[in-house]
Amino acid sequence: MLGACTSDPVDVENAGTLTEAEQTIPTPDSNQAAILADGRITFTEYAGALNAAFACARAKGVRIIEPGLDRDGVTLSYSIAEDERGAATIDIFDVCYESLAMQIDSEFQTSPEVDAARRQYADQIVLCVFGDEAADWDSATRQQSARLDAPDEPGFEACRNKAADPRSIVASVSDS
Repeated sequence: MLGACTSDPVDVENAGTLTEAEQTIPTPDSNQAAILADGRITFTEYAGALNAAFACARAKGVRIIEPGLDRDGVTLSYSIAEDERGAATIDIFDVCYESLAMQIDSEFQTSPEVDAARRQYADQIVLCVFGDEAADWDSATRQQSARLDAPDEPGFEACRNKAADPRSIVASVSDS
């Protein structure tokens, strides 16, 4: 289980309108380094890192809107509700995200395995929703249609439920 905002804090300089409690960020999480060390990231590790960042931000009063599976069928999406603190709300989220999830999120989303899973998902969704009409579409058209057009079509949810489960993805970590 990934830890939330419980490690020794490091003060953030020039934090603007953030309160003193909001001006501290957790020390970069050793779980990120441990996850990256074996050269692979499972979907569970990826989701766990983001959930740790969400928990950290929520503990600081940030409201996370509808975290869940993105329209690409592979990665997670979420949004941050701004409140009376305005842009400072995003800054509060960012300190949690950067220390608890950013490296894992970046490596996972840019891995060749996730890219291949996005293409596979798009193929499955588009062929299920649009049938023979989509058989000759190229990969880019299928990906765009899966994200933008298919969700508005009747039967999309049934097709989405039949598509590959992203929890089986294991992404490789880049050498950089």
